[in-house]
Amino acid sequence: MTAIKTPYRPDGEVDLETFDSLVEAQIKNGVEGLIVCGTTGEGHLMDWEEHLMLIAHCVNQFGDQLAIVGNTGSNNTREALKGTKYGFAFGMDAALQINPYYGKTSEAGLKEHFTRVLDLGPSIIYNVPSRTGQDLQPELIEKLAEHPNLIGMKECAGNERMGYYESKGIACWSGNDDQCFEGRHRHGAHGVISVISNLLPGLMRRLMDNDDPDLNERLQPLMAWLFHVPSPNALNTVLSMTGAIQPVFRLPYSPVDLTARQEVFEILQGFKDSKIFYLNAPTSPVFSNISDNHKLNLYLENLIQDLNAEIINQEQFTLGSYLGTGCFFSGENLMEISSKIVSGVLNSDRTPKKVLVTDLDNTLWNGIIAEDGLSHITSESEGTGYKHFIYQTFLKRIKLEGTLLAAVSRNDLKDALKPLKNKQMILKEEDFVAVIASYEAKSSQIIALGESLNLLMDSFVFVDDSKLEIEEVRERLPQVKSYCFPKSDNDFPALINQLSREFSKKHITSEDQKRTEMVRNKLRTFKASTKKGSDLKLYLKKQDMELLITDRTNINRERAEQLIQKTNQFNLNGIKFSSEEIEMFLKQGGKLYTGRLKDRAGDHGEIIVCLISHTKIIKSFVMSCRVFQRRVEFRFLSWLCQKVETQSMEFIVTEHNLPFQKFLALLTLLQLKLEFLSKYNHEIIQQHPLEMHP
Repeated sequence: MTAIKTPYRPDGEVDLETFDSLVEAQIKNGVEGLIVCGTTGEGHLMDWEEHLMLIAHCVNQFGDQLAIVGNTGSNNTREALKGTKYGFAFGMDAALQINPYYGKTSEAGLKEHFTRVLDLGPSIIYNVPSRTGQDLQPELIEKLAEHPNLIGMKECAGNERMGYYESKGIACWSGNDDQCFEGRHRHGAHGVISVISNLLPGLMRRLMDNDDPDLNERLQPLMAWLFHVPSPNALNTVLSMTGAIQPVFRLPYSPVDLTARQEVFEILQGFKDSKIFYLNAPTSPVFSNISDNHKLNLYLENLIQDLNAEIINQEQFTLGSYLGTGCFFSGENLMEISSKIVSGVLNSDRTPKKVLVTDLDNTLWNGIIAEDGLSHITSESEGTGYKHFIYQTFLKRIKLEGTLLAAVSRNDLKDALKPLKNKQMILKEEDFVAVIASYEAKSSQIIALGESLNLLMDSFVFVDDSKLEIEEVRERLPQVKSYCFPKSDNDFPALINQLSREFSKKHITSEDQKRTEMVRNKLRTFKASTKKGSDLKLYLKKQDMELLITDRTNINRERAEQLIQKTNQFNLNGIKFSSEEIEMFLKQGGKLYTGRLKDRAGDHGEIIVCLISHTKIIKSFVMSCRVFQRRVEFRFLSWLCQKVETQSMEFIVTEHNLPFQKFLALLTLLQLKLEFLSKYNHEIIQQHPLEMHP
């Protein structure tokens, strides 16, 4: 059974819609029963009206699919009787009854209390000495077991106790997740009333059904983490991190600290690919914070609804623009921030930038590593490191959406990397495609970065706390958008708003989510090849490249549309076909093809897009810069000429498409013989002549 979590809306009321989704996931994964409004479900923080409403709702919605056990126990016998009577009237299958733990009584008083509630219907007695300070002894339970309505015990006093009860014919469910495997398979317990099954119901079902020590060992770190603070603080936090519930906490419960969130984030990475893991694996140890100010929460909620109504066709705005950073707002600044969000979203028609280059000292973190030392470098969710914490969280989010992160610093590389190895940092070295530390000008560092990535300067955004550094980059590289990291906390939300606009995307694809890893692998393998002195052909031949060409005319085209919109360098004519224009083009008989590249470094995703008219003219031909020098453009064009019988293309010289111009020049130089690589061999293929239309 699962001790089901009670979720809340931003106004503090029970979120029944989310509750239903949590229960449906439990049913789907084989859970046989629920404890409603128990400790995990925070029944002790509810009044009876709310408490009984949720039990009644659960019975009405799911009573025919699994057992509903309502926690109706109380310190007050009269209240326990009232709650239990109403719970049975609403149709619950059984009651969970705890001993009166504050106004403690004698054994005779306990026996009379439990007898009265047992008279009302089937019940499970809950023994949890760590919370009540009172251990219900076997002598008392054996007497109560004579009552026909005692179903059994939820026992937290250890497996030996459960084994004893089971030997006496008294059913037991473990109340401790970390002990439930031994309790079930070594001491004969009926099962477990679980907290962790809120997260992994399928795996807990498997653990109870199978004598699997390896699975038990795998789950232990997560079980331990869920109880490192009094439950359900930790569970509420991690459910908020997964997006399963809104991050609304009823006092006295509150989120666990950042260090603990980082720990569980790392633990959950081991479960995110499990088919049984029904929730969204968190992408960050930070979740969308919603404050206790209900009026503020409601205002934000309404604002977001209004924005979505205004830009329904743009799909540009997400709550993550602000709340996803973990940033809180004062009531005084909210209206100004809101107007900036609206302005930024409604006027955002620009192509997103590709790379955010950040300074390190006093930008990515608070402090100067060479002067302050590692122990004084901060990036925490409170205090002087707060805005740096938010900034890192924002960078983490846009990195997961496909933005490349790089760092430049006037420093020694060894020193620059030290903080990125610190647990308190949201960002780690592997989140960056490059970390450049030298005593050269920041503009020179950015130029070197652009050369290694094969990107033009207008693909970059630069952030630094030094106005002198900002001015130097602006003077030498005016194509780079440069922003000063503010010293004032009041000016910081404006920076996040500006950066959100620079990197906002209409669609997030699987290729976007893997982009940093793919680029890092590309840089790593190419540099390794260069060091060995290998020539390009030999290097490429060793990569086992495979180009997969797909007709996407009538199937998912999001990545293709994105690539056409944002690609400038390897671009046939610079025309940025919109989604609507592509749709019209295809309705008129045109075709859309994509090329997907795989090699030893991994799957690079769709990297080539081509639009061909019904008259077999190439109207658009673009390729991602990250596969420059791989010669896949030759292979793709070869296939088009063979299979589609394309004979001409509409080429236009633009300010940025020099790589495509060089490609055409090379075709001419090779006398229109196209050289290409396949997975199996290297060969020359004669193609149809291509006309170049100026």
